[in-house]
Amino acid sequence: MTNEKKRNCVKYICYGVLTFVFWILQLKVLSGVRIFGEAPFIAVFLTTMIGGLEGSFPGAIAGYIIGMFADAASAYTEGFYAVALLLTGFFSGVTTTYLLKKKYASLVIIGSVAYLIMQFFFFFVYLFITERMEFSAIVSIPLGLVSTMIFTPPVFGAYWLIYRKFRIAEENEESAAAARVRNLKGR
Repeated sequence: MTNEKKRNCVKYICYGVLTFVFWILQLKVLSGVRIFGEAPFIAVFLTTMIGGLEGSFPGAIAGYIIGMFADAASAYTEGFYAVALLLTGFFSGVTTTYLLKKKYASLVIIGSVAYLIMQFFFFFVYLFITERMEFSAIVSIPLGLVSTMIFTPPVFGAYWLIYRKFRIAEENEESAAAARVRNLKGR
């Protein structure tokens, strides 16, 4: 196995462990916290961070896995979060690849838009189809976003540390390879 493959393997294991820790935090702590009457739902931002920092394919895979955990924890979503977070991860990667930079503000904007679209779709389409719709849910969408965004700085900081650590290692390896090529040309 090459150094790059080993590094990627370790990087994705680190992302996986960190995501698992945040998911346990979501289930055990944040689900009981009420801010403006709403519990934070950080799964969207977990997916956005991985997709935005690593690209569309890793984001889609992470989104699907996180979505499966969210569906397993919810009694009535039946695959909704798996699909929604898969798309969130994919479009986060596409957006940071072609439109926005990989910065905190960009990822918060992407995550917020994804949260609003996902919740709008969930409340107005999914719940309407399954006849579980309550119109009081309209108010809970922006309040849920605010309560969720309060917890994005530690999520971003943790994922950013992993991203930068492995990005610096890649840059060092690339510069060492370029130096070897320059030395060979100089002979």
